[in-house]
Amino acid sequence: MTGRGRQAISGRKIAGVALGLAGVAVTVGIDALSGIGTAAPLAQAAVLGASLCYAFAPLWGQRFAKLPAIVTAAGAMSCAAILMLPAAAILERPWALAPPPAQVIAAVVALAIVCTALAMVIYFRLIRTIGPLGTTSGSYLRAGFAVMLGITLLGESFTWSILAGMALILAGVIAVTLPPPARHDEKPRG
Repeated sequence: MTGRGRQAISGRKIAGVALGLAGVAVTVGIDALSGIGTAAPLAQAAVLGASLCYAFAPLWGQRFAKLPAIVTAAGAMSCAAILMLPAAAILERPWALAPPPAQVIAAVVALAIVCTALAMVIYFRLIRTIGPLGTTSGSYLRAGFAVMLGITLLGESFTWSILAGMALILAGVIAVTLPPPARHDEKPRG
């Protein structure tokens, strides 16, 4: 299956991004923005910076769309490990720590294989098949799922703004990921 390559950004996709962002804002609520700039500004800047990096990652990852997803994922994870190893060695000093229990090692291995390696393969496959904008639009769903988990598992209250926000998020994701309408001026092959 070949990827879509570089895609033009249509008005529908721009509207989908706007709907998704609006949905996240409505779901999370305006009250969540009241502490911006006052409490822990470095932590807030770190979260915003990480979000910005996450938004641009599929655009950068699209450069590798011609490679198999498993190769791109292995390269990305290997580079990340090489970059983080010196910092981890200096800051954590693993040689001075007690050996972890078997359950901890099993949990780390499961997280590494399922939640990181497999997820990265799927991520790069999505970049190749639905494009970077479609891949990024799925991250809007996290806000809705986080709020719904808070309602079901933590007993947080359900509001109509959450439902409205989820509807906006779903509409945005659908607008971004739907394939373009078929053109009627193409001649059939024969």
